[in-house]
Amino acid sequence: GTLESLSPEELVWQHGDVEGSVHFAAKNVMGVDLRTAPPLRAVADQVTLGLTNGDTLRGKIVSMDATTMLLDTVYAGRLTLKSQMLASMRPSKPVASVYYSGPNSLEEWTKGNSKEAWEFRKGALYAKQNNGSLGRDVKLPDRARIEFDLAWKGQVYLTMGLFASKFDTYHGPGYQLGIQGNYVSLNRRSKNSSNGLGGHHAPVLAGKRKARVSVCVDRKGKTVAILMDGTLIRQWADPVGLEDAGTGLVFYTNRNQHRIRNIQVLPWDGKISTGGDEEEEENSGAEEDQI
Repeated sequence: GTLESLSPEELVWQHGDVEGSVHFAAKNVMGVDLRTAPPLRAVADQVTLGLTNGDTLRGKIVSMDATTMLLDTVYAGRLTLKSQMLASMRPSKPVASVYYSGPNSLEEWTKGNSKEAWEFRKGALYAKQNNGSLGRDVKLPDRARIEFDLAWKGQVYLTMGLFASKFDTYHGPGYQLGIQGNYVSLNRRSKNSSNGLGGHHAPVLAGKRKARVSVCVDRKGKTVAILMDGTLIRQWADPVGLEDAGTGLVFYTNRNQHRIRNIQVLPWDGKISTGGDEEEEENSGAEEDQI
C-alpha cells in the first residue's frame, strides 16, 4: 500500500482493497518498508544527515539557514528540519549501477535437482527443508559486493556459489562460500579439482536467527570477504585464483528453513567498510557538529 501519514500516535495507510484509510496505533508498528522493486539509481548532490536522536535521513538539501533545513527526499517529499536536530552531515555515496536487485519472482531463477525446494512469497525466497539449489545470472563483474537479508530456523546452513557458470548446481566451477552454524568456509572449484581455502569461526552468529550478509569479491585481486551485520568475519586471499569464471550466483541449503530477501549486487571499490566507523563519528562528542 501507500503511507499516507505518520505521527507519534498513529500511522495512516492506504490500500486498494480498502475503502478509506487504515489507522494503526504507532506503538504497534514495528517497521515500514518503503523500498520498491526498480533498481537503485544515482541521485546527484545527496547527503546523509545524522540526527541527535540517532536517526538517519538521506536526501537533497534545498535550503538551509540558522534555524531550519529543507530536505527533498524520494520517500517522504520535502521535510523541514530544525537546525538543532542535526548532528552530522556527509555526502552520500551514489550508486553508479546495480547489477541485480530482487528477488522479483521464482521464474527468474533456475532450480536445481529438487524443484520443490524453494518458493517465492512476499518478495522473498524461502528454502524448505528439502535439498536444493537456486541460481541465476546476476551479471556478476570481477569486483562486486553482494548483499542480502538472511533468516533461518534452527541452525543456518547455506552455501553460495560465486562466479558460477552453471545455475542449477553449486558444484560447478567458481567459489563456494559456506555458512554453517557459527563457521564460514571458502572453496575454489575448477573443472578438475576442488581446493579448500580455509574456514573461520563466526561467533557473531551465536544465538541469532537473522543477519545482513555482505560478500565482497575481487576475482582479479583473488580475494573474497564476508561481513555479517557490518562486522568483518573473514577475508580470504586465493594464491591461484579462478581459471573458469561465470557471472552467476547460486544459493544452496539442505537443512532447516531459510529466507533470503533484499538481494543486491553492487559495484565495490575494493575497500572493506564496516558500520563501526560511522557510528563512532556519530557519537564522538554530543555537543559537536560534524560536516
